[in-house]
Amino acid sequence: MNVVPCPKCSAELPAKGRFCLECGCDLYQAGVRRAPLFGARSLVTLAIAVGILGALVVATRGRLVTSSRELPPEEQVVRGLTSELLALAAEGSYPEIVRRFCRPNSAEFQAIEQTLQEIVRGRGAPGLNIFRASATDDLEEAKKFVERHGTQHPDYVVGLLAALTFQDGALRATLGGAPLGTQRAEDFCAWHLGLAFHRVDARAARIAEVGWRDGPRGEPRLVAIVTYPESPTVVPGVVDPRVLPWRLMSDGAWALAFDSRLCLDEVLDLLLRVKL
Repeated sequence: MNVVPCPKCSAELPAKGRFCLECGCDLYQAGVRRAPLFGARSLVTLAIAVGILGALVVATRGRLVTSSRELPPEEQVVRGLTSELLALAAEGSYPEIVRRFCRPNSAEFQAIEQTLQEIVRGRGAPGLNIFRASATDDLEEAKKFVERHGTQHPDYVVGLLAALTFQDGALRATLGGAPLGTQRAEDFCAWHLGLAFHRVDARAARIAEVGWRDGPRGEPRLVAIVTYPESPTVVPGVVDPRVLPWRLMSDGAWALAFDSRLCLDEVLDLLLRVKL
């Protein structure tokens, strides 16, 4: 091993270092040793530090991004409820949808029940009897009857009146000729939801977004926007399966919201205008 002496005092120099330990001679200035690249060690240290810091920043940013994508609790709940509703719709379990997601909206559900009572056994009953006698279980005659008296959603009104009065009507066994109660209102809502969902592929539905909107009376709702492989044909007057509004009830339960009592007021209005 070659020993390099100090050019000033001839003392043995340390293996590394800039200065002689005996006389303090600057070995870089004396040309005995070459100065390393400026800050090489510092740069290496800095690079390591930057790498560690970068990893921390990326990790933190990842957590921030994840956090920003986390939905508020209310939206998470509504997404879950909408997924459950779509699964039941795919199975055709409309009575179960009504029981779980419509019944909690007790005030509007009660209003539907009362309007049905008026249609079948109250003020609308005379007009309903005239419709029954005029249509005679013939769908074309039913359409002519509704067209003569005029209404905003004729196809929907014809379908409901036929379901109420035709011999093979979907609702006649439960709604016709018997006092209306909770079960009858549930039957009607299940029939209505069947019209809304029977032509869509609910199994392949996707919840595109959930956001707050005001209802018809200014009440806040969380609305789930749902997309399907094929855009559904929406029957005017029937719930749109692409737009499902939810309301938070006073007891803390979420319920499917109704618009205009599912157009029952329109049906009652037509029946009240029917004359012999």
